[in-house]
Amino acid sequence: MRTSWPRWLSTGLLFSAMSVLAVAGLSCVGSSPVVQPLGPKDPAVLSWNQPLTIQWNQAIDDFSVQVTPAAKTRSSVGPGGRIGYVYLDQVDGTTEYHVIVTDAVGANGAHLLEPATFTVEMARRPQLQSSEGLQREMDDRIRLQWDRPMQQVGYRVVTDDTLVLPSLPFGGRNAGEVDAADPTVVWINPGPLPQESDVPIRIETAVTQDGAPIAAPLTIAVSTPSPLTVGLDSPDDNGWTPVDGQLAFVFSEPVRDQTAAEEWIHWDPSISGEYEWQDDQTLVFKPESLPGAQKITAAVSSGMDGPRSQRGGFLDQDAAFQFWTAPDKTIDVDLTHQSMTLYEGDQPVRTLRVATGVRGADTPVGQFRVQYKLAVTRFVGINTVSRTRYDIPNVHWVMPFMGDYTIHGAYWRSAFGSRGSNGCVSLSDADAKIVYDWSPPGTLINIHD
Repeated sequence: MRTSWPRWLSTGLLFSAMSVLAVAGLSCVGSSPVVQPLGPKDPAVLSWNQPLTIQWNQAIDDFSVQVTPAAKTRSSVGPGGRIGYVYLDQVDGTTEYHVIVTDAVGANGAHLLEPATFTVEMARRPQLQSSEGLQREMDDRIRLQWDRPMQQVGYRVVTDDTLVLPSLPFGGRNAGEVDAADPTVVWINPGPLPQESDVPIRIETAVTQDGAPIAAPLTIAVSTPSPLTVGLDSPDDNGWTPVDGQLAFVFSEPVRDQTAAEEWIHWDPSISGEYEWQDDQTLVFKPESLPGAQKITAAVSSGMDGPRSQRGGFLDQDAAFQFWTAPDKTIDVDLTHQSMTLYEGDQPVRTLRVATGVRGADTPVGQFRVQYKLAVTRFVGINTVSRTRYDIPNVHWVMPFMGDYTIHGAYWRSAFGSRGSNGCVSLSDADAKIVYDWSPPGTLINIHD
C-alpha cells in the first residue's frame, strides 16, 4: 500500500532540501559546488613581504583580484588548489589595503558566485623618532627611539663626510642592541668619536620585528662633548718639589666615576700613596714619601678608559707631567753661632765653622735652595762696606742660592767662626769641598739668626 503525502508537505520538503544544499555550497540538484573563500580573518595582519593567504572550500585552478588603493599584485594557487596567495608590492606610506576577489574557477569548473573582500594590514616601515641632538648616555651608548618594535639595526661611523668605516653587520661592534624591556629602543655604541663635533653615523639597515626595513639608509648626527684637560699643581720651592709635598691633579670639568683614579694615573718611578678628591675637579695625591733629588713623571691616561667628564669628554692624548723633587737634605746656617750643620732628613750629620757677612753686608735670612754648582770660578765686584773693588781668581766649590749670594770656599781667609764676608757664606776650602760634594742642586738652605 503506498502512502500519499499532502501536496503542500512535499513542496515544503523540497524547499528545505534546496536550502540545505545552498548552505553546503551546492547549487540546485545536479549542479557543481560553488567556489567560496573561507578565510582569512578580517583584517589580515601581515609581516613584511608576507602574502595574503586565502583558503578555499574546494580546489581551484585560478582566481583574480583587485586591490585598493592600487598596488602591483601577483597571485598564485598553492599545491592541492585549496590555498591561494596574493602578493602585494607595498606602496610607502600605505599600510591598509582592500583585496577584492573578483572571480575564482574551481577545478570542477564552478565559479565564484559573488566577490569577496578582505582587509589587509601590512607591516609598516620603521621611523626614527629623533635624529638630531643625539648624545651619549653615561655608559657611552646612544639611544635611538623608533616608532616600531625593532629586530635589528646596523650602522657605520662616517668620517670626512665620504669615507665609511668598515662594519660588522649584526654581530660586530656596529650592530645595535635592542632594549629588552622596550624593543622600540635600540642602543648603539660606536666607540671613540671625535670630540667637540657633530659626528655623522649612518644607519644602513633597520628592520622591525615584523620584518619591515627602513625605506633607505639615513644619517644621524651625534654631538660629542669638548675634550677633558688636566693640569698638575705641585708645591714649588724655587723650582723644586719638597719630598713631603702633596700633588693635585686639576681637571677642566667635573669628573665622573671618581673611584677609578688609581687606574688612570701612572708614576715613574712607582710611588705609593693615597688619592683623595678635594672636589669634583681636584684630585689630591698624598704620597707615602717622594724620593729626593729625582725626576718624577706622572702620566694620566687618555681615551675612553681614562678619566671622563660628567658629559663624557676624555683626554685626547696622555697628559705627562715631570718635576724634580728636592733632596731630603738641609744646610742649616746659624748666623749667631757662625756655624753650619748638615742634615739628612731631620738627622744632623756634620757641623762646620763659617764666616758670614759683616754688618752692613749681612747674609740674607730665609730659606733658599742650591741653584747650581761651580767647581771653580772668579769673583769680581765691589765690597759693600768699604766700596773697594775686588777680583779673586780660582774660588772653589761655589753654590749660588740667591743672585750673587753663594756658599763657597775662601782660601784667602784663615779664621772662621766669626763674621767676615761680603754677604756670602764662606768656609775653608776643605770644608767647602765636603759641603759641595754632599749637596746636590735643590738642597734646602736655611739661614737664621
